[in-house]
Amino acid sequence: SGTFFGGPLQLVRIDDDGQLHLQEDAVSILRQIQGRLAVVSITGLYRTGKSFLLNRVLGLQDGFEVGPTVNPCTRGLWIWGQPVQLATDYHCVLIDAEGLGSASRTGSCDLQILSLCVLLSSCFVYNSMGAIDEQAMDDLHLVLQLAKHIHVKT
Repeated sequence: SGTFFGGPLQLVRIDDDGQLHLQEDAVSILRQIQGRLAVVSITGLYRTGKSFLLNRVLGLQDGFEVGPTVNPCTRGLWIWGQPVQLATDYHCVLIDAEGLGSASRTGSCDLQILSLCVLLSSCFVYNSMGAIDEQAMDDLHLVLQLAKHIHVKT
C-alpha cells in the first residue's frame, strides 16, 4: 500500500494548442494502486454538475472544484488522489473531465476529452442536465463509434 493524496490531482493537462500533457504526480499515485482496478469517468457539457456529482459519490462537500460562474472550472482530466476501496483487493479511480462545448476550447479538444475518457474507463458516465439535445446525441454517437473499435485482450 502506497502513499495517496486525499484531494484532486490533474492527470492530463491540455494546453492552449490542444497538446496533451500527462502529469507525473497523478501518474505516480496510479502506479501505487495494487490489485484490481475500476476506472469511472464522467463527462458532458460544461457547467452541468460533473464535479458536483463526483463530490457526492465521494461523500464530500469540497472535493473536485465547483464554482458558481458560467465559466468552466475543470481543465483537462483530474483524478481523486485517494482511490476508493471497493473490496479488499479492488479499488476505483474517479476521473473528472473538462466539460465539453466550452467557448474557450475547440471541437477537436472535445474529441480528445471524450476519447480519453472512453479509452481510460471501465465505466463511462455522460452527465446531462435537462433534455438531451442534438449535441449530446452527437457526443454519444461518437462514444459508441469509439467503443466499437476497442478490443480488450484478456
